[in-house]
Amino acid sequence: MAKDKGTKQKATAETEEAASYAAYKGKTATTLQARFADWLIQELEMEFASKAAEAAFRDGVRLATVLHMQFQKSPYNREANEAARLAREAAATEAPAPRKSAKAAKPAKAEVTETVAEEPAPVKKRPAKKAAPSKVAPF
Repeated sequence: MAKDKGTKQKATAETEEAASYAAYKGKTATTLQARFADWLIQELEMEFASKAAEAAFRDGVRLATVLHMQFQKSPYNREANEAARLAREAAATEAPAPRKSAKAAKPAKAEVTETVAEEPAPVKKRPAKKAAPSKVAPF
């Protein structure tokens, strides 16, 4: 019975949470949210096919700024993160396909049978550095 009671509590909490999200649906944007939408449109040089499309974008920005933390904490996001983590771990444990080593991929160099002595290039001497000026004023 305890398990059933926990399931009911979880379902009630999820229903209340969904209801609290719905409260954000019809609200107007705050000045910060409106400025953020303006900034995105300006910085990304966005153009919209209609006023309705721009309004939908602005509403999406408003909802994202308000609800992003709740989304990150949500069971929906946590389950997706867990599934992605498990998939990464499974892929890491699988045997990787054999790779050709860099040495094996390069053709072997032909052996040099004759040695040719080369004269070293002449070394150019740099001019001597001038002494740094005195840091003490001459007066």
